[in-house]
Amino acid sequence: MTNLTENSAMNAVLYLPSEEDIRNPERGAALQVQYLALCSESGSQSVDGEASTSDNSCFEHQPITPEFLKEKLTGENKNVTLILSRYFFNEPGSTDTDAELPQRYLDTIENDFAVVRQAGLKMIMRFAYNRILADNQEPPYNDAPDLKTLQGHIQQVKPLLEANQDIIATIEAGWIGVWGEWDFSDIYGRPDENGLFTPEQYSLRRKVLMAILAATPSQRMVQLRTPNSKRKLLGEPSGTLDAVTLANAFDDSPISRTGHHNDCFLKDHNDEGTYLGDDDGRADREYVANDTQYTVNGGETCGRDLDLPVVTCDEALAALRKYHWSYLNFNIASDELGGDPITGVRPLIKGDFAPYLDDIRKVLGYRLVLLRSKMPSMAFQGEVLPLHLEIRNDGCAAPFNPRAVEVVLRRLDLSSAPEYSLPLPMDRTREGLSPNDPRGWLADGMVRLIDENLVLPADIPAGMYAVLLNLPDPSPAAPGGEALRKDPRYSIRLANEDLYEPDTGYNALKQTVMIAARES
Repeated sequence: MTNLTENSAMNAVLYLPSEEDIRNPERGAALQVQYLALCSESGSQSVDGEASTSDNSCFEHQPITPEFLKEKLTGENKNVTLILSRYFFNEPGSTDTDAELPQRYLDTIENDFAVVRQAGLKMIMRFAYNRILADNQEPPYNDAPDLKTLQGHIQQVKPLLEANQDIIATIEAGWIGVWGEWDFSDIYGRPDENGLFTPEQYSLRRKVLMAILAATPSQRMVQLRTPNSKRKLLGEPSGTLDAVTLANAFDDSPISRTGHHNDCFLKDHNDEGTYLGDDDGRADREYVANDTQYTVNGGETCGRDLDLPVVTCDEALAALRKYHWSYLNFNIASDELGGDPITGVRPLIKGDFAPYLDDIRKVLGYRLVLLRSKMPSMAFQGEVLPLHLEIRNDGCAAPFNPRAVEVVLRRLDLSSAPEYSLPLPMDRTREGLSPNDPRGWLADGMVRLIDENLVLPADIPAGMYAVLLNLPDPSPAAPGGEALRKDPRYSIRLANEDLYEPDTGYNALKQTVMIAARES
């Protein structure tokens, strides 16, 4: 039998990169939505960080609605795919924490999941109790309750997280401290002058982290506010903990499932205590730079120290790249990066910042550019179809959640155009992640080589086929719902010109293959 696959010509195709700001799942600018569980005395509520007034002095949440998202996701936000959802379960200033979260709180979260799913978005979630800090920063902080009650609250939201894991991008640890940032806590403590807690406080915090990880679906990460927290809670008592590497990345361990969020990006020399140490937190910074190659990182800005010069746009972009940022809260950043002469907000960035906001939107998270493909022009039914791909990640970070990769063959000579999907194997190797796993396609300037011998189905009809690449979301379907795998809004679009099909989410390889009938 003649092996047509081996002897047929190998066609190579080169691809042009795109300069567009591309809409892609689980990356980019994030739209903040705040949910205040109880109204204050004036009845104020907050949606997307903007205060409004109400005649009600009791709980009356305005849930996320399709109309709200339609209004917000326009103009510069048209490519947003992430909703930063923050749920505060206490009335500001209140010291009363119920033994159980009221059902109406859980119903609101369930509603928000449904609306976000309908819109083709994902959520970055954080739960906390209080977002009000006194000017003197003195207690009481009215944050998390005792450990038993807190663990009960975490267990209450667990079924919601499990049922809706497909549209959860990541979870910021939250729960402890004002804003859920693990500082300013009545029970779980405040750091000393060196940024450290007592052994008893670390013990409590470790139990809270483990409860959050247990309540979070195993394929999703939990982000801590400071690298010291991860190193102290998951490493040695001294704080020694090696960064995640290819070998242990995404192995479902607490270390591999714990990422980072920085809510004071570029604030000062240590980002408002994010990085500890007299040397501007050099050790913590290097740890985060290495750890976030395989764990998620994101956050927001919180202004710029008045005693420090503003940074340049290039410096800001370099920091986002070094620490592998996947998302940035643009409700805050778009104001603070450029400053506001009316309100007196001091800019973080020097010069004309508007073009750099566009650049930041473009490179946050992954930006996968297909450089070259090579495959034969003919193949037999039931035999091997070799595939060679060259891909470079021009973004700040690699994808951080599971992602499938499949070659799609579409029949060209029939009006019905049937399709056949050939998934690339994702089995771990001795070194760790499969080279086919997009989570290992780091943003390091290197070209990733994908070489696979795909086996064609024995019953695939003979004929001419177009070849396409699909990177769908493999998350399990929500109970009673449709899997995201077939929803093009959740597939990755390559950062190339003229490859993307919006109706399918596929990327055309501009290759064709003639599949011949198998010889007897």
